[in-house]
Amino acid sequence: MKLYVDGVEAQKGMKVKDFKGSDWYLVDWREPRSESSSGRVFVKKNFSDDQFKIREFFPSVINAKFVYEDMQTETNSWIDVDVELPKPNEYLLLSFSNFSIPVVGRYEEDEEGGAFHIGDELETCVSQDLFVNAWMPLPKPYRPNEN
Repeated sequence: MKLYVDGVEAQKGMKVKDFKGSDWYLVDWREPRSESSSGRVFVKKNFSDDQFKIREFFPSVINAKFVYEDMQTETNSWIDVDVELPKPNEYLLLSFSNFSIPVVGRYEEDEEGGAFHIGDELETCVSQDLFVNAWMPLPKPYRPNEN
């Protein structure tokens, strides 16, 4: 299991912000003990060379998420776009924050950045007011002679 802060894999000592915008430094973290718990992160704020404060937060306070490592590989699990973006130019299943039906699409990158597209369309999902929040690889096509 890995910890991601703002979509970036966490490193001890990295600078993070809480939900109020205050700066902290990530000291350590504890993974969730079960799927119903959220784990904990430990952060430090320096006031001077010899004065500091250490706090224990829920990961969401610093916009962090624990992600199972197998979710980073080809599985039947949704992958949050804030955690990982797909490889460009491969078809995948897209989930939207404002539309209830998943759609087959693709992710493309150019000099200006990346964008999701539905099927073979040239228009981006955002230009059609569709906001991708997660994706997953497509399953392998059915082949009757394969087990």
